[in-house]
Amino acid sequence: MSQTHQSNWTSSLLAFVLLLGGASAIAGGVWLAIQLTIDPDAALWINQFLPEAVQLSVKRRDSPQTFVEIQSSIAQLGLIPGSPIPIASEFGEDILIPVQQRRLGCQQACEWISQLRVYRRVEAPRHRSNQTPQAYYELMHQVGVQSLEESFVVAPLLTSDAVEPASNRPLGMSAIRLDKLPPTATQSNLIPAEDLGVWFQLTGTLNKADRAIAYGQMLYYNPSKAHLAVMLSFTSPAGELPTWESLTGDSLPELAVNQTVGLEPQLRVYQLKPRSFVNAPLQLEEITLTTPALNDGDYRKAITLARGGLWTSALTQLEALQEQLDWTEAAQAQTELIRAHAQLSQAQADKSWASPSQQVLTSIIDGRWQAALEVFASSIGNRREIALMLKADSGRLKRRVEAALEATPQVAEVKVWGALIRAAQEGRGSAQAWLQQRFPNLGAARAPIEELLAQVDIALAAIASPDISRIVGTVRPVENVQAADWLYPEQNTAILLIQDRQVAPELPPLSADQVWYQVEVSAFHNGETWLKAPFNSAQLVSGSAQVMPDLLWQQLGLSVDSQLQITFWTATAQQETQIATVKAIQFKNGNLRLLAAGSPPPPLSPEKSLLGVGTEAALVPRPLAMTAAALQWLEPQISTLANRVQTRPQWTADVLALLWRELQQAGEVPSQVPMPSLSALVNSPSSEPSLEEQLGPLVGGWLVQWVDLTGDGQLEAVLTLPPESFQALRQLTGGGGLIRESRTLIFSDRGELLYSELTRDRDRSLVAIAELGDGGTAGLLVEDAQQYRLQRWSSDRRRFD
Repeated sequence: MSQTHQSNWTSSLLAFVLLLGGASAIAGGVWLAIQLTIDPDAALWINQFLPEAVQLSVKRRDSPQTFVEIQSSIAQLGLIPGSPIPIASEFGEDILIPVQQRRLGCQQACEWISQLRVYRRVEAPRHRSNQTPQAYYELMHQVGVQSLEESFVVAPLLTSDAVEPASNRPLGMSAIRLDKLPPTATQSNLIPAEDLGVWFQLTGTLNKADRAIAYGQMLYYNPSKAHLAVMLSFTSPAGELPTWESLTGDSLPELAVNQTVGLEPQLRVYQLKPRSFVNAPLQLEEITLTTPALNDGDYRKAITLARGGLWTSALTQLEALQEQLDWTEAAQAQTELIRAHAQLSQAQADKSWASPSQQVLTSIIDGRWQAALEVFASSIGNRREIALMLKADSGRLKRRVEAALEATPQVAEVKVWGALIRAAQEGRGSAQAWLQQRFPNLGAARAPIEELLAQVDIALAAIASPDISRIVGTVRPVENVQAADWLYPEQNTAILLIQDRQVAPELPPLSADQVWYQVEVSAFHNGETWLKAPFNSAQLVSGSAQVMPDLLWQQLGLSVDSQLQITFWTATAQQETQIATVKAIQFKNGNLRLLAAGSPPPPLSPEKSLLGVGTEAALVPRPLAMTAAALQWLEPQISTLANRVQTRPQWTADVLALLWRELQQAGEVPSQVPMPSLSALVNSPSSEPSLEEQLGPLVGGWLVQWVDLTGDGQLEAVLTLPPESFQALRQLTGGGGLIRESRTLIFSDRGELLYSELTRDRDRSLVAIAELGDGGTAGLLVEDAQQYRLQRWSSDRRRFD
């Protein structure tokens, strides 16, 4: 075959192939057009083979339904239809319906949104046009809702050492709301008004680390394409939902998410930007400081300050540079992000803080190094508190020091704080070595820094002693006090516990209107933790074989506050408080006692006393001694059992059954007396009420306090029955109980009985619920046969110990 003939044959074959391919493409296009005409849902099948940016905008079109029919079809799938949210637009009357799904094995907040459906109002189908006029809707778009992982939700807290790393358990959203853009958004020439769409916030809440964290997703709906898309997942430890704000001065608003934790400002800001996607033609793009927007040395130094958390210092430098450099849109965005943080840090630093450590912390965050030093140097108390704060710092202060030294190494106060932080955390020698390595030519400036480092040493040495006195105990008046039995703070002679060797100086004199009180210490806080009776010598001798009076005096915080508040219960069951001053200490056989001088008690026996007469006489607590700062009484939320019938009927039924069993076992209710029903608790009795109808209002009116006692984030129910409640029960039921004092029961959020003074805890009596001031759960102040005790929930033993 000749070369010319072969070339002609190849050309003919190529032409045939192209002709055949073109004919196939035409035929395929005709077939696709016919399919889309006959069945618009065919686009959904085709879209799975196309990239997102070029997918067909045709949506699924089910048979039109009324709203009632839509609700019914959702319910038939085992799902829960939510309230519709109307979406007004020029493209039709749309509604968004959240579809909820109930989680299995869940006790509360069990409905999470699992789907979002968008429907558009259409004309009635021909076969139903003669029926009663109703609104018909067609399903336009449906998306599944993906849960967020707990690790994402709590991530901003991890940098503050506020919580331990979280698991990846899913957290769903339970609420959705329309989120309107500001009116100025339509004035932008960057994004057409019709592309701005409609925005929604899908949200949930997580209770973690004593805060309610708000989390969720930002959703965008394009009415012209009937397309719903997730644009952003967010979390806010501050418990705030994202807001649209005009930060950069452009008509398009920015989306701001507040992730501030404590005193550490933290905002995440997102700009609306166009993109080439027909169904969702815009996106949220975060403003970051990862890369400086300008290639200028001074600009980069300012960004370094901002990344280190020195927002105001960074803003000051940027404002000075703005007239010198060719400012870009990206540089302006970074500047405004820094300005928003600086406004927060300035507001905090301008406040008058009661705590010196908070004043120093907010000053350093705002770059006010000299002002922070002045607070540190102003008093011994300030230095102690601030040194402790520096010792516990997890890196946020050191990070700011390093950023300031990199950008502005000439600032002397920054060097001082760098040395103080190292002295507090690593010791004075480490701080001196750091100074010598980083700044070998300090010269005369080294002397004042060395003096401040010595002050840190002194302050840290005193931190081991508590800065406040927190003591709780049982008190009684005593006579014939033997001086030899007591230790005094001015004694420098050690007392040998094993040999029971004691020194007997003279007793301090009493004034004519004073008496001696002996306080049996139930618990005290040594500056680190609560110690409870009985005490052992190892807790009190600090590595020595001896108990030194001065050391024990400091451990009890009596060098700071030696006054006790003694609370008596008078003959009318009213409280009366008197002040006594601690003069001496005694420690024997694990018992720690205080000797205090104060005014005589009111006319009532100091022992646990019986008030009233006859069978209804009531017992009142014995006198209680505490220092002023020992406990902070809690005032929990209060409701009645009847209030819970409507909101949590199953919980109320479970608790009522346990409560009735306890009353019967305690002999307060005869076994044949029926338990009142839930309806009896909330309904008024008839004109001739039955016994159940009479019991209902009585039991339903019992007060319940709500407080987290177990540390699980859920509120326990504390039910306290006063003597009058038992008296009323006996009158109605004919019971012959003997209880003459208030009795308390505690139930968990799941309806479990955790504590009962009617049966298993009958030897105790709850006096109050208190915050113990050490970051742990609330505690119970209870009275037993011997003394007062502080008790907390033990997860291992499943009881209060």
